[in-house]
Amino acid sequence: MSTRQNILGAARGLYNKKGTDAVTVRHIAAELGISHGNLCYHFLNTGTIVRQLYLDLVAELDAIIAQAGAFPPEQLRIAHVLDYTRQVFRIFHDNRFLFLDFARVMRNDQWLRKHYRGLMAQRAETFRWFFSLLRKNGLIREERVPGELELIFEMQFICADFWLARAEIMRRLPKKELIDYYVRVWLAPLPGLLTEKGLREWKTLLAGAPSPLLTLESKISSD
Repeated sequence: MSTRQNILGAARGLYNKKGTDAVTVRHIAAELGISHGNLCYHFLNTGTIVRQLYLDLVAELDAIIAQAGAFPPEQLRIAHVLDYTRQVFRIFHDNRFLFLDFARVMRNDQWLRKHYRGLMAQRAETFRWFFSLLRKNGLIREERVPGELELIFEMQFICADFWLARAEIMRRLPKKELIDYYVRVWLAPLPGLLTEKGLREWKTLLAGAPSPLLTLESKISSD
């Protein structure tokens, strides 16, 4: 692994533990056992490191979208929605500092803010395309009221961006358990959109799975 990749890996680990505002370039250099000057040869400051980690995250998400795009559209099923969502939430968890410090990071880097706004426009188009395939395959119904799907998309974007912040406050669960719970939360609007065919697939996939609400209530503690 290159020095550059080692720096990014160490920075991600420190940011996840302590937050972006508590970690300096010197902290990252000390973590790696390299000089401050050596680190700055690769990254001038923490802002450039955060920006690169953000771009790496976007590249990982783009790879998942490309994977979905290469899948035969007529074979798309609810199971794939569940799988893609779980992959995305794992990536988010691995880069959770970006979401825990989301507003501050975007406020401090106008380039990132502009890039993110453009990215969200692209992601909305991806959602429209993905849901159009589900409709074509007879898995989701037509809209009952104009703009219904657009509001659901916005709700899901909000959930995706801020579920980690809520999890940090409400309860710190083991990674798999946390991701499984919030994947269920993110997908909560889906059953109301499903056709009878889609609902049968949904029930088969989640047969025996505990209620997300009951799971949360049983895990919340006073800490």
